[in-house]
Amino acid sequence: MFFSTGDVYGEMPQDVGNFSEEQIGLMDVLDEHSCYGESKRMGENWCASFAREYYVPTRSVRITHTYAPTMDVDHDQRVFASFMKCLMNQQDIVMLSDGSAKRTFCYIADAVAAFLLILLKGENGQAYNMSNEHEFLSIGELADTLVTLDSKKHLKVVRKQRPKDDVYMENKANCDICPSSAKLRSLGWTGEYDVRHGFSQVLRYLKENG
Repeated sequence: MFFSTGDVYGEMPQDVGNFSEEQIGLMDVLDEHSCYGESKRMGENWCASFAREYYVPTRSVRITHTYAPTMDVDHDQRVFASFMKCLMNQQDIVMLSDGSAKRTFCYIADAVAAFLLILLKGENGQAYNMSNEHEFLSIGELADTLVTLDSKKHLKVVRKQRPKDDVYMENKANCDICPSSAKLRSLGWTGEYDVRHGFSQVLRYLKENG
């Protein structure tokens, strides 16, 4: 199994709706963020090529935003990890954007179930979106949900401008559209965890284990 990424899609038309594995968008090869998506495209091509020519049983999984209790909230720069670090430290969530970009969020238990199904039932040389379409939220909606997980702390969401010297590189592609999980669901997969349930698991783990 090759662990790929939704970044392989590049920039998709905003009216495309939930897009399938066959609908690949444009990618500017000179853009500084494209080194990641382009390398994953090449990895998928290798897997498909070896499956066709040498019958190597390969599958690729295009992972969307996946979170887990054991993620490193101290060093992971993704927004949801930063949000959880704020909650663990009993601080207001500080959001350094307008929060309008949308992402699909998948809890680790659902992700592992998807990986196993793809390994056991997937087709050789094929790619599968691992996307929980039912948990397709804006960053702002996610922040507003997370601050309510510990109602006793009365935390809130604080919106600020990102500092100009911040080295974080935001991926602005596909901010309002979602990869379809229809191909994965055809193998028998369903997403069982919504963000409230999943991130409650994360917060409990962080509190218990520091």
